[in-house]
Amino acid sequence: MTSPKISIVIPTRNRTGYLVDSVNIALEHCENVEVIVCDNSDTDAARAMLSVQIASGRVIYDYGCELRSVIQNFERAINLSTGDWVMVIGDDDAIGPGLSEIAAWATHHKVEAVVPYRESFIASYYWPGVKSKYYGDAYSSRLFLWPFQGKVSSIDGIDELRRVSARFGGNLGSLPRAYHGLVSRALLDRIRQRHGHIFGGVSPDIFSAALISAHSRKSVIVEYPFVIPGTSSSSTAGQGAERSDRAQLRETDHIARFGPDLKWDQRIPEFYSPQTVWAYSLLKALEELPELGIKPSYGRLYARCLLYCRAYTSITWQTINSQAMGDTKLRLIASILKGITAEVWGLVERIARRIASPRAMGNADRIENLQTISAAYTALEEYIEKSGRKLKLPSN
Repeated sequence: MTSPKISIVIPTRNRTGYLVDSVNIALEHCENVEVIVCDNSDTDAARAMLSVQIASGRVIYDYGCELRSVIQNFERAINLSTGDWVMVIGDDDAIGPGLSEIAAWATHHKVEAVVPYRESFIASYYWPGVKSKYYGDAYSSRLFLWPFQGKVSSIDGIDELRRVSARFGGNLGSLPRAYHGLVSRALLDRIRQRHGHIFGGVSPDIFSAALISAHSRKSVIVEYPFVIPGTSSSSTAGQGAERSDRAQLRETDHIARFGPDLKWDQRIPEFYSPQTVWAYSLLKALEELPELGIKPSYGRLYARCLLYCRAYTSITWQTINSQAMGDTKLRLIASILKGITAEVWGLVERIARRIASPRAMGNADRIENLQTISAAYTALEEYIEKSGRKLKLPSN
């Protein structure tokens, strides 16, 4: 099969130390690729570091130091892409093996969105310097791998969107997505024609995933590490490992860059956390999809906030009290209690797994002393070769 053109889109800000590695991996290991770097850093230092790659014509480097939100930077980046397929990654992530082959297979089979994992990563790399609240430096400079067989399975995007909305304030589940996934140009064009944009809310990954899930005609999971999620000490994931990703809403640079035009939804507790950022962004996407009739579970969100963001309990209760009265409030409290029960059971299961496998990342395979994500890519290729887990896509 002819390899279609793939656009690897990398929005970035002030993390050039990771960016160059990510760009070089895509150029070296993807047959027909362009890399879009949309740089909103304080300086354009990355331009000199990528001068050879830019001169080759395979890297489009767009720089602007003006105040830009993460949504604006993502939208600008994807608008510069021209590939038949688009994948968005962070500047500390990398593509993984098999990407060109998967894109060619998906094109042949009229698939519009491909994701590499369901609830959790297959491969995950931690840059040097990442610290964990519970495990110290046990993540640092390591590639973690969970079992994978290259199995292909279909996704009902709208059903998955309902499931994620029922767990409001949680992660992306198995939603088809552009961030860490492959999305066809045709699908992106349809979304832009309907909505005028791909990204929105304050979290570009979950907002765009909701639109992609609603509009994709055929989505699949290819259980194979064709993307390597990376975590650096300055990333949101790195802050999550340290448990330093909670704060007053407008005091975070992430939110402050939206400026005064950002009107926070009063149904979402007004503080910065993964739970509230994800919930706000999913809610804004669902409001653009009224025909689906999907209503998120606010009770589940408030349960998550009460359990995991205890420093902001008073704000959560203020939100709860402002949203319901009388019988409606009783139903909301019942929903919160149901959510707390579900979350506690999940917590018990995680603790049980941690006791059974007390090391960082439990029983995942691990490869240590990897100082860059390029080294992690090479280690992953060797792991695939030795384990015999080569990509085997179905012919029908």
